[in-house]
Amino acid sequence: MATAGADGQVESRSAWLWIGMVVAFLTLQVLLGVASVVLATNDLSWSVVPDYHVGAMKWDEQRAAQRASDALGWKHEITIDQTADMVGMRTVRVHLVDQLGEPVLVDRMEGAIFHHARGAQLVRFEMTRGARPGVYEVQVRMRRPGLWEMKFNADRGTDHWMVTAQQELAESR
Repeated sequence: MATAGADGQVESRSAWLWIGMVVAFLTLQVLLGVASVVLATNDLSWSVVPDYHVGAMKWDEQRAAQRASDALGWKHEITIDQTADMVGMRTVRVHLVDQLGEPVLVDRMEGAIFHHARGAQLVRFEMTRGARPGVYEVQVRMRRPGLWEMKFNADRGTDHWMVTAQQELAESR
């Protein structure tokens, strides 16, 4: 027959077991919460577009600027080298021609590019004139295959041209 002391020891162990389980579950809950916060705040696929509200407030101005750009009648062809170098650099080329098919010589062309899976990693650049008239190029790090979005702006005197394009890149060979 069990003695009162033995029953007390069993009850004491049982109480510590339940208290330990409650503490373990609470600790697990806190650790999962911390891990969730760390994962959510360090996710590279999530991004906030800076000054997005400013663009929304200037929507009419942006549409008017795009219509003026379209009215220039300039046509463009964007090409990206399918092969990247050892560090992932690829040449991006923009070929601009006017309504008559003549090359457009601009004073300045700049752009920005990002991969859709990494919207926060926006790369801005200034383009240089290429080997042929009307061709502008830049070396950009583009290691990741998939959908890339590009925005280009060019100025020639008072003319301002802009375009946004998307291009799918295959795995670099």
